[in-house]
Amino acid sequence: MMRTLSRSKVKKSSHLREGTDCIPTITTKRSIAKSSAKQTQHKNRSDPIRSDPIRSRPTINYQKMTNNPSLGTVAVATAGAALVGAAFYKARLSKKVDPEAKRAEEIRSSRAKWDSETWDEHLGKHGELREIWPDTLYMLEAEGCGQGPPERNMCIYRPPGGSGRLVIWNGIAVNDETISEIEKLGKPAVLVVPNCYHRCCSAVWKKKYPNMMVVCPEAAVDCASEAVGIDKTIDEWVDMPEYKRYIQATTIDGWGPLENVLELQLGKSSRGKKAFVVCDMLFTVPLPEKPGYMESFMFWLFDSFVVPPPEGEMVVPKVARISRIFAIQNWPKAEQWYRTYAKEHGKDVAVIVVGHGPPVVEMNKDEGCTKAFEGVADQLMKPRW
Repeated sequence: MMRTLSRSKVKKSSHLREGTDCIPTITTKRSIAKSSAKQTQHKNRSDPIRSDPIRSRPTINYQKMTNNPSLGTVAVATAGAALVGAAFYKARLSKKVDPEAKRAEEIRSSRAKWDSETWDEHLGKHGELREIWPDTLYMLEAEGCGQGPPERNMCIYRPPGGSGRLVIWNGIAVNDETISEIEKLGKPAVLVVPNCYHRCCSAVWKKKYPNMMVVCPEAAVDCASEAVGIDKTIDEWVDMPEYKRYIQATTIDGWGPLENVLELQLGKSSRGKKAFVVCDMLFTVPLPEKPGYMESFMFWLFDSFVVPPPEGEMVVPKVARISRIFAIQNWPKAEQWYRTYAKEHGKDVAVIVVGHGPPVVEMNKDEGCTKAFEGVADQLMKPRW
């Protein structure tokens, strides 16, 4: 028996025109449900990833993916990339090294290079060993090392106590004749590396005299250790009983921890004269009368040359550009330190020894090197490049 349908259940297709002989489409609730189920089933068949009716988690149709080359390639590439990434990350974790251990390895590698060099390889032109203060202080000038200034100084100090131990400050490789002269003065016992930039010949000195103690400023221990083993800091060394009476170490207020100032006693009495020893804090390199193009450029670049004063006047050491830029941290403090030192200790200083240039020697026993220290303080009145 035919079912009776209401008018609302009968719909004409929108694409039919009037006057055409076509059968209208009849839609029922059951037909709509069947159509929706067929569409869902067709969609699931075409999609490699479909929902499992039993389980809620999605499953992968590997058979469908195998039949689809592009999807299979992507899956394999993704899995491979994940495995490679995991392996790389694991390798990085396994190679992660403690910074201290890494730095120790760098020092060992660098020191092996320095240890392989010989005395003759460091031997260059140098002057004669000169006595700066009777039986106590000696000095030698040599050509520069590496990219530094054209000349450098080595100072040898023999404490007045008669122990025969020599302090080699800023050691430089010298010829056999000079070595013989040094050994006649005493036995090289201590090698002072003034700062990081003056470690050039330290390794060959240590090889020549294995029992020599090597010391340097505390701030320079790390970089100096790349060239030679450091036994003590300068502060620890001057605190040893056999040296404490004759050597004092201090720092300059307002100056960075580049190096120490050494005060060397020149007589048996602690109230006698002393030497003021610094390396790159002050320069006394004389400016040539007719400098060439290269010398003029170096004069402008480092600003470390000193114009010779008129006869009878004391040379005032120069605060070079490298110190003004990299070393001075507080200009007023540095100026005040030199003024105070000039007032309280200037008359006791007979010699000022620097790393580059001739020494400054007192011209008047009553004044000592007071004017030289006052001249340095005048250079620190105003910050400048």
